[in-house]
Amino acid sequence: MKLNSMEEMFVSIPPTEKGLTAQLKLEVPAGKEIVQVRAPVPFSLDLAPVSGLATITKSSPSTGIREGDVLRYCSQFTMGLPRGDGIITTVGSFGGAIGWQCSLFNVKNARKWEEVVEALVSNDESRTDYCLMLFERDKEE
Repeated sequence: MKLNSMEEMFVSIPPTEKGLTAQLKLEVPAGKEIVQVRAPVPFSLDLAPVSGLATITKSSPSTGIREGDVLRYCSQFTMGLPRGDGIITTVGSFGGAIGWQCSLFNVKNARKWEEVVEALVSNDESRTDYCLMLFERDKEE
């Protein structure tokens, strides 16, 4: 019997012009793989809670999303203070320069389905050019 494995990966965080990356360590169930999808905004997906998992119910050839894929993470925009360790960040923090910040939303930690929907729709044209989604998918062998 194969056990879950830990996978380390780097992903580009939206929007494109920021050039940010995140390092993730994910537990991946045996027989599964993690697939990155960058869907240009606006986008649509057929996603529903199935057995407690955010599951794709209809494939989308344009994005490569497949029926049965399980959404694990998605980009999310929330209001917050600037992040970083530079002088501009420090000055912005004291000055109260609140703006939109991108992070990765862990779908497994959502307490309600509405939190998943809110995270996805926060990827708005006024904030970003794409939505990053990480899906768990059956490995092709």
